[in-house]
Amino acid sequence: CVGVKRAYVEASVYEDFVAGIMQSIAGLRVSTDPAADLCPVSFTRTAELQAQIEDALDRGATLHSPRDCSSFLGSEPMLLTGVPPESRILTEECFGPVLCVMPFNDEEEAVALANASDYGLSASVWTRDIGRALRVARAVKSGVVSVNSSHSVHLEAPFGGYKKSGVGRELGFKALEGYSEVKNVFVAEK
Repeated sequence: CVGVKRAYVEASVYEDFVAGIMQSIAGLRVSTDPAADLCPVSFTRTAELQAQIEDALDRGATLHSPRDCSSFLGSEPMLLTGVPPESRILTEECFGPVLCVMPFNDEEEAVALANASDYGLSASVWTRDIGRALRVARAVKSGVVSVNSSHSVHLEAPFGGYKKSGVGRELGFKALEGYSEVKNVFVAEK
C-alpha cells in the first residue's frame, strides 16, 4: 500500500528520469520464486489493475515497458506517461507494478498535483534543498512524508494516512491511543 504509484518529476530532468527508470525495470524478474524481484499481482487484483491501465491508455496515456505486456497488463513492471488527471489509475488506489510519471514546472504545481488525489498514505520528496524538502513535506497532504527516501514505515513512528487512506494511526506511541481510554478525575479540596 505504500509502494510508489505516482512520480512527479521536475520537467528539466523528466526525460532522463523516465529513461533511468526504464533501464532499472528492464532487469527486474517477475516470478513466484522467492529470489525474484517481484511476485505476480494476485489474481483478484489483476482485473482491477488492468482496467485502470486500459482506462489511462484510452484517455491518451502512453505505456512504457521493457517487455511486451499486451497480453498480461498488470503483471510486468511498467511506466505510464502522459496520464490525464482524471484517469482511474490516478484517482483510485492502484496495487501493482505500475508507475505513473508526470512532469511539473515548479514547486507549487508539484504540491497541487500530489494533493489532487483523494488518498494520502505515504509520499516522498527528493531534493538537495532541505528548505524546499521541508516546505513541500508540510504542504503535501499525506500521513507520512519521507525526504530523500522511499521508506515510510518505521516501527517507532506513527503510521497512517490522510483523506481516504487508512483509519487512525499504527505503530509508535500514537498507536497506543487506540488501546487506551482516558479518564480525568478531579478532586476538589475542602
